Formats: sequence, structure tokens, C-alpha cells
Amino acid sequence: MAPYRPALVMCSRRECDMKSKLKTRKTAAKRFTISGSGKIMRGKTGLNHLMRKKDGQRRRHLLGDGELHKSDRSRVRLLLGEGA
Repeated sequence: MAPYRPALVMCSRRECDMKSKLKTRKTAAKRFTISGSGKIMRGKTGLNHLMRKKDGQRRRHLLGDGELHKSDRSRVRLLLGEGA
């Protein structure tokens, strides 16, 4: 008996050359934004509770967004559907 061979899938040249689209991970889209210059920004941590012990200057500095570290950029870009 001959070995099983799956049927060949026929597609046009353009269909076979196209890559599949990257889907946006919605959880990542809620946490990261891309600035106008292309930097990936993230929210700073430490503003949820235990606020009494933190002085005002520290709380104000925690309000702004921070830039994502360069070692995480390529991974987060894939999650956002941007490609590497």
C-alpha cells in the first residue's frame, strides 16, 4: 500500500506569497501606546494604593508615561500587530 500523501492545495502565486496578517493583542493595546516619534510608551507602576506614604513629588512623577525598555520593544511590537 502506498504511503498517505495529503492533497496539494492550489493557490495563485500572489496568494501564496502573501503573509498572514498579525492580529493585535487587545490586552497589549490597552497597556501600550506608540508615540508620534515611534517610541512605545507604557504607564508607570505604583499609583494604585499606599499613597499616603508617597510624597507629592513622587506621585507627580508617577503620573506620566515612561518609555519601554529597548529589550522589550520587538516583543511588544509583535503584540501590537506592528511586526518586528
